Amino acid sequence: MPPRSIHGTRENPMSRTRLLSAAILLMAVFAGTAVAAETILLLPFSSFDVGAPTVEAARAFLAGELEVRDHVVLRPDDHPACDRIDCARAACAAAAAEKVAYGSLIRLGPKIAVHLAAARAGEESPFFLDQLTASDEGALDEALRAMAAAIDREDPRADRSRFESRSMLSGVVPAGGPSRPRLGFHAGLLFPTGESYGGVDRMVNLRLALQNELPAIHVEMTLPMAGLAWSGHLGESWDDEGAVDWTLFDIFAGPRVDRGRQSFHLGVGVGLHHVRIDSSPCIYRPEGLAVDCSHGDDETTALTGDLGGGARILGDGTNELNFILRYHHVFVDVGGEEGAHGIYFGFSAVL
Repeated sequence: MPPRSIHGTRENPMSRTRLLSAAILLMAVFAGTAVAAETILLLPFSSFDVGAPTVEAARAFLAGELEVRDHVVLRPDDHPACDRIDCARAACAAAAAEKVAYGSLIRLGPKIAVHLAAARAGEESPFFLDQLTASDEGALDEALRAMAAAIDREDPRADRSRFESRSMLSGVVPAGGPSRPRLGFHAGLLFPTGESYGGVDRMVNLRLALQNELPAIHVEMTLPMAGLAWSGHLGESWDDEGAVDWTLFDIFAGPRVDRGRQSFHLGVGVGLHHVRIDSSPCIYRPEGLAVDCSHGDDETTALTGDLGGGARILGDGTNELNFILRYHHVFVDVGGEEGAHGIYFGFSAVL
C-alpha cells in the first residue's frame, strides 16, 4: 500500500520524482547562466616605437589568456587603435559587448611598458587600470598573463606579489626594476697621449664585458682577465718599442638617458690593470753594423681610472651596437715620467 502523508493523503512517488528532476534542471539552468562566458571587446593597441608584429602578437596573446579563462573575446582588426576610455566606450556599445579592454605598448630603451585598462559596458571609468614593464619583447607574456588574470577577477590592479616573484627568472619587472646582465664584445684603439706607454702611437684593445641596464644607470664590468691592449709584437721579437695593458678587473658606471631606440650614457670607471712597457730604445750603430736592442721592461700592477661615455647606434636594446669614447689613466709612473694614459674609442656588440 502506498505511504500516506501526515495529513492523511497519499504521496505519489512519481510526483516526487518529477519535482526532483525539475529542481535539478532549474539549478542547472541557473548555474549555466551564472557561468555563461562574458564577451570582452579587445581593441587594437596604440604603440610608441614598438614594431607592429610585436603589438599584434601581444594582443593575440592577451586574447588567448582571456579565452582560457572562459571569456568570449571579440578582436576586430579594422578598428583604429584605442588607448582612451571615450573611444573604448563607444566601441563597446557598438559591438554590444559586456566589457572592453584597451591599452598601449611603449618602448623605453630596451624595455616595453604595457599600459592596459578594462571597463564594463556603459561605465565611465575602468574597473581595471595598470601598467607593467617587460625587459624585452620575449618577457611580455608574463606581464600580459598577470593583467589577464586581474581582468578575469575584476581586480583594479595586477597581482604584483606573484608577478614580481616570477620576474626574477622571466626578465619581466615592474617599472624601475632590474634587468639581466648581457655579454658584450669590445674592440677599439687606445691612442696614448704625449709620450706615454713608452711612446707608442696606438694600441689595439679587445675585451669581454658584462653590461647591465639598471633604471637610468649604465653598468659595465670587464670579465676578470678578459681585456687586453697591446702594441709591438707582444714579446715575440721586440724590434720596436712596445706596450701591453692587461685588464685584470674593471667596472664602469654612470647615468643613462633613453630616447626611443637611442641611448646615451656618461660615467666613470675604476680597475686593476697589469701594465708592461718596453722603454729601452734601440741603439743604431754605424752603417754595416748590427743594431743593439738591449731592451728593459718596466712593468707594474696598478689602479686605473676611466672617464667618458657612449651611445647606442644600432639595435633595440636586446642586440645592439654601441660607440664608446673614454679617457684611460694608470695611477702610477710606469715606462718613465710620461706614465701610461690615453684616449680610447671603439665599439661594443652586446647580445
